[in-house]
Amino acid sequence: NSLAGNEDEEGFWRLALMSLDDQPPRRLDEHQSNTCSDDCDENILRLKTYSLPSNIKFTVSSLEENEGIMSPLGSQAWHASSLLAAYIILKTDSLFKSTYTNHIKHCLELGSGAVGLSGMTLAAVLSNMYPPGAEVILTDLESETGVLNNLQENVKRNMSMFPNVGVDVQALDWNDFVHNKRVSESRLRPLDLVIGSELVYTPETAVACGGVVAHLLHNNPNLLVLIIQVTDRPGFETHFLPLLQKEFDVRIEQPLDSELYDVASSIVVDAGGQLMGGTLDRFAYGVCWISSTTK
Repeated sequence: NSLAGNEDEEGFWRLALMSLDDQPPRRLDEHQSNTCSDDCDENILRLKTYSLPSNIKFTVSSLEENEGIMSPLGSQAWHASSLLAAYIILKTDSLFKSTYTNHIKHCLELGSGAVGLSGMTLAAVLSNMYPPGAEVILTDLESETGVLNNLQENVKRNMSMFPNVGVDVQALDWNDFVHNKRVSESRLRPLDLVIGSELVYTPETAVACGGVVAHLLHNNPNLLVLIIQVTDRPGFETHFLPLLQKEFDVRIEQPLDSELYDVASSIVVDAGGQLMGGTLDRFAYGVCWISSTTK
């Protein structure tokens, strides 16, 4: 199993380091975007279509990739977001009929990025399950790279996939919680479900993300938090988990089951065969459940 994971990693980096001229041909469903509104960021390059189970399909844009493999933070969909999207669809019963929640209507995604794949998937699933009235808030850091503007465009472009759900895009700076800055409670509560993928990648982000999650759990007694994360990222096991385990019920499911991984991989292929960011090793990922049931 570890050997297969290494081969996947090598394939990812081999493609990531190719020059633009060496990239494999694009599928026809990945085309130039001519539909952006006037306030759409000029860095938007193209549209991609992601086909998911349950007849869910999104046409989304990402932000321009810089030379090499480094891009603005949150500019592209990472592999973890396709895993989270697949998890929401395949594990609907366990997610929406859990012992922690009776009826999920108010949801928030941390770190939605410029694409918003997993957050919009949650909205689409909710739209198929419940009558009108549910809401999903997609959040990320407000920056000059145009992440939030691009995310808003993607939500507008795909509203037909979640007609019964209100989807809002809002700026949320995790450091506000670390530095005890005033945060509007009206947009952070009440909440039933919080989701996120690959949120922790340094000790600093671990502390900041842990502070946000703890704050939301303290203010929402029936909250369930679901995060798909590479568990050996710096700070996840040394900062993020200990911070939350002091007060809350934290469970890690690892590794991901093969069916979930296969479905997530098919989502990437349907989007044109271009690999997403992040590791491709199934055994590196874990599902982190955090409940507001205090110890």
